[in-house]
Amino acid sequence: MKWNINARIFAILTVTVVISSLAVTAITYNIFSQVVESRFRENLQLTARHLATGVSISLLFRDVSLMSRLSKTVMQDPAVIGVRIEDDKGEQIFKLGSVEGKHIDVPVYMAESEESIVFLPSGRKKALGTISIFYTEKHLREILERLVYKIALAVMLVIVIMTVVSYYTVSRAIVNPLIGLLQAVREVSGGNLDVVIKEGSLPEIAELSRAFSDMLISLKEHQELLRKTYEESAKQKVLADVGRFAFAVAHEIKNPLGIIKGSMDLLRKEEVDKATKLQLLGFIEEEVKRIDGLIKDFLQLAKFSKPSLKVINIKDFLQNLKEKICMNGCDFEISVEAEVNEITADPVKLERIMVNLVRNAVEAGAKRILIRVTQGEEGWVIQVHDDGPGVGEEEKDKIFQPFYTTKPSGTGLGLAIVSQEAYSMGGKVWVEDSHLGGACFCVFLPRRGEDGADSSGR
Repeated sequence: MKWNINARIFAILTVTVVISSLAVTAITYNIFSQVVESRFRENLQLTARHLATGVSISLLFRDVSLMSRLSKTVMQDPAVIGVRIEDDKGEQIFKLGSVEGKHIDVPVYMAESEESIVFLPSGRKKALGTISIFYTEKHLREILERLVYKIALAVMLVIVIMTVVSYYTVSRAIVNPLIGLLQAVREVSGGNLDVVIKEGSLPEIAELSRAFSDMLISLKEHQELLRKTYEESAKQKVLADVGRFAFAVAHEIKNPLGIIKGSMDLLRKEEVDKATKLQLLGFIEEEVKRIDGLIKDFLQLAKFSKPSLKVINIKDFLQNLKEKICMNGCDFEISVEAEVNEITADPVKLERIMVNLVRNAVEAGAKRILIRVTQGEEGWVIQVHDDGPGVGEEEKDKIFQPFYTTKPSGTGLGLAIVSQEAYSMGGKVWVEDSHLGGACFCVFLPRRGEDGADSSGR
């Protein structure tokens, strides 16, 4: 799966922000945890010193009840789990709670204000004993867990805000202008050269937009130049085609007219017998029919009629066509794929196409003709195979041109009409080599949608 530029930039920004935020979080947590742990131990030290100051007299006089009251006050701290008091000889005098695990030891000295009461010389410090405060780190861990939770929430909020802000900034500066350029390219590829390109805020994007706009202006200028050139070329081509068609028609009509004129000259002579006159009249009638057929073919080629599309049962259509042609001495076969039943076409145009193709095959000397119908994703292909002499490679691109023929008596319009009729139905025609040894003329007819457009978009 390929990610678009939006997804890639968003992913890069997210990863960058997450990694940076996690690094900052780790550093922040390390600093705060050290500070919290240090404050935790300082508080315990301070608590122990306060207790040592309070129990100095009670330790001197072994007043256990006072020690108990003071120790219970200290035990109200959730981190403190036990208190132990020893004399200067290390003997335990008092204990409260659990006296196992981590602890802080603080010596107990006589306070200066109390020295005169017990008749000790001023300035002389004597250790009366030791106070040990036992503590648990459970409370410290809870504090650190709450700290981690708060930092995590803050980091998640920062990640979301920074990612959104960064993406919005980068998107406005880079992504949006690039998407605009992409849409403009698509419109230009569709033929719209009147696209307005907005310049981005970044210098590089703005320069790219200006370059694209300059390219569009240049394309418009070249398009206008090509249009004018094409119009001039089209005019010259029309004149050339008219001249070529006129020459071809004149050439085709000249020979029949010569025969007609010669026959008429002979008919004017009185010495011509009746049998000869009938023969000459037959020549005239034959040449008139030839000229009439030439004109009909020429008019058919010049007339581009809109097809009247209908759903045709192709098997019945080809069978009727076979009966109409009634060829003697020619093996006519029909092969239709099992999944092909009906096709969409103009029956008149399709019949004209098939008649021309079959007639050409017979006139070329074919003894076997196979019509095969296949179906593809975009439409149907009708193939006309024959075992005749075939079509040379140099002739395959010429035989569909008007007035091109290899037959002595041909007009060269039959295959041109076939090509035009196929094109009028949105299809096309081409020639290949047949497995029968001759030529294979292929007619493609597109599948039609509900709107009448073929599946290829024409």
